[in-house]
Amino acid sequence: SRQLVLNVKLAAVLARLSEKGIENFPNLGNLLIYSPKRKRLTKWKKSFLAGAVKSSFNKSFSEREYELGAKYGGVIEAEDILRHPDNYILVTSYYSYDDLVELYRCSKGDFRDALEGGVYIMSTSEPFEEELEIRFEKLKNWIRILGMTYYPIHSSGHIRPLDLKKFLDYVGVKCIIPIHSEAPHFLASFVKDLNLKVLCPVKGETLKL
Repeated sequence: SRQLVLNVKLAAVLARLSEKGIENFPNLGNLLIYSPKRKRLTKWKKSFLAGAVKSSFNKSFSEREYELGAKYGGVIEAEDILRHPDNYILVTSYYSYDDLVELYRCSKGDFRDALEGGVYIMSTSEPFEEELEIRFEKLKNWIRILGMTYYPIHSSGHIRPLDLKKFLDYVGVKCIIPIHSEAPHFLASFVKDLNLKVLCPVKGETLKL
């Protein structure tokens, strides 16, 4: 079986969610954090990673981040992953190739072809603007350089219209304010049979509830 490894940002998010009483939440003590080799880390990252490796606390650390990092089973660096790539699954942020770049820089000598034949699964929505297109192409280039196979799995954060309507009805919403829509006024006609109030924001105007 493979061990799950998270980058620092994702690990920090999960650590906070673990305090919300979510049912069947994973045991963070079974997970590892991918520790970047960059010399300059922000204070919160240094504190978070220090907690994860259970190093002695000092005044330069953020106590809160140190405690959150201590929830994890430890940290792992690029060389550790390259030494035994079959033992790990590395989860990184979408459209981020920084971790891949670091793996490439460390893949020298005995580790040169360590990731050859590996699999990169990207589970997110496709790029929808020029800047994301550029970042996406860079990401795919790094995947090719490392000799990995790319598998896209579409995963959108947008709910289907009928499911949204069903959710609003189930919750018993009295008022809705569309703030992430190209056609907010369409929503009013779509949910008119639910007997709820739809307030469409207008740029520069105060919205009174």
